This record gives sequence, structure tokens and C-alpha cells, in this order.
Amino acid sequence: MIRRITLFAIITAAFATVGCKKKEGVADQSSKTAEVPKEGCGTDYADPAKQFCVKLPPGYALETSHKDDSGTTFEFKGPEMRFDVLVWSNPTFTYDYQLGIYGDAMKKPDHTDVESGGTPGQTQWWAYKFGTDTKLITALAKSSAGMAMQCESNGSPVPPEIMDACKTLRPYPAAK
Repeated sequence: MIRRITLFAIITAAFATVGCKKKEGVADQSSKTAEVPKEGCGTDYADPAKQFCVKLPPGYALETSHKDDSGTTFEFKGPEMRFDVLVWSNPTFTYDYQLGIYGDAMKKPDHTDVESGGTPGQTQWWAYKFGTDTKLITALAKSSAGMAMQCESNGSPVPPEIMDACKTLRPYPAAK
């Protein structure tokens, strides 16, 4: 009996060691996902209506915002180019509706080299090529009202810092 327990402990320790070992030369990807602060957006940008948070790259700031029938667009400008966050207000464009639209689009043959993932909160992002040799990015987040919030680059090629910024789009934390 003691021999079985000892053997089990040795095998368990061996598997735990192998499972936890990082591959050499592979960067830790955990830093690519946004950490959700306990209160508000922390040091990340929060829109005045407290609907969303996004981590702005160094040198980027809100340039302007404007409202139309679709919703409110926030334009962030930096040294490389601009990216936009659109907070939809049209009742047709719920998060679930937009998630279905983009999910279906990414399966079409004209969308290639598709990568996707999620971030804290109810969020989905896609990096993809669409008729070009450069990657584009679209990220969706679900507002507290169930509406879609969308981050996209405004131009191509998309610099890595804008790719990373859009991946941090998330709803503003609800009051507890």
C-alpha cells in the first residue's frame, strides 16, 4: 500500500513538473490580455458615460467623439494612426447580433489568416486579412445594456499597439 502511494506521488510530481515547464524561446502570452481593475478602468481610458474601458498605447489620446443614428464614435489618435471605438445605440446592433455577423464573416473565403480570442468581460476580437496582405482588427464587447461596442483600426497596416489596444476593449465595470 505504501509503495502504491509513493509511486502515485512520484508520477504526479513528474507530470506536474512537465506540465508547468515553459517552452524556451516562447514569450509569455498572459501579458497580452487586459487585467480587469477592481474599480472603474484603473489607468485605462474610460469614456465619459462610463460604458467602456480601453488601454491606450503610449502617445494615443481621444481626438474627438461624435454621435449619429448608429451610436457614438470615439476616435483615438496617436503617432502611427487612428483607431475608433463605436458604442452602438441602434437597437438592431446588439452584441449578440454583431457577434453573429462577425463570426459568420470570418468563415468566408475573403477573410484569411483569421486569429481570434477573448478578453475579460464579454468580449471577442478577430485579427484577419480581408482582401489585403495586412492584418486588420475588430473587437466587440457587450455593454451593460446588451449593446455592441466595437473597436477597429482606421487604416492599414495596423501597428501592433493598435492590435493590442483593441484587444483590451471591455465594458465599464458595473457598480457593486
